[in-house]
Amino acid sequence: MMDKFFEGLISSIISLGSLFFPFIQGVEPDFADLQLAVQRTQLYLNTRIVNCYSEDLDKVLMSGQEIRLHFRLEARTERGNKTVLSRTFFHSMKYNIIDQVFSVYLSERDVEQQYRDIGTVHDAFTRVEELAVLRAADLEAGRSYVLEISAYLDPVTFVGSQDKIDLMLFWNNQKPVLRSQPFTDSIFQF
Repeated sequence: MMDKFFEGLISSIISLGSLFFPFIQGVEPDFADLQLAVQRTQLYLNTRIVNCYSEDLDKVLMSGQEIRLHFRLEARTERGNKTVLSRTFFHSMKYNIIDQVFSVYLSERDVEQQYRDIGTVHDAFTRVEELAVLRAADLEAGRSYVLEISAYLDPVTFVGSQDKIDLMLFWNNQKPVLRSQPFTDSIFQF
């Protein structure tokens, strides 16, 4: 009974707030700290999205709705743009209003973690760590390659409403995109 009451209350608050969404002061997210690391014959990627949160977006994150952040990673030849790898994965976040706990699921690891502090959630939700990207055998000798990673937020439909809210409005409708410096198979040589 209380769950229904809370869902109704939250839906009402968000529905009223959604009238003001066209006036959102968006941010311009970007990727930072791209790091490529080699362990034996495997290339790993580490990065995170920065400048991607605002007060308004935090209110949506704390609404109790599942929020999904999608990532797309591509590896391709520097010239000719032949795709060697194309991979998508996502992070999802949901706030339990009653327990006041955030659950963050990382699909690339199939791991769910829980947090109480929104600052920690901000980092966990937007960080990509030790993502296995390529093996040495995937690359042709002497050829140059680049990695490109991008991200976007799914629209969300609040309980009791049929209207979708485009969360990309909070990011000024800009997908962050990051492209690595060119590299060759020599990256695997110690």
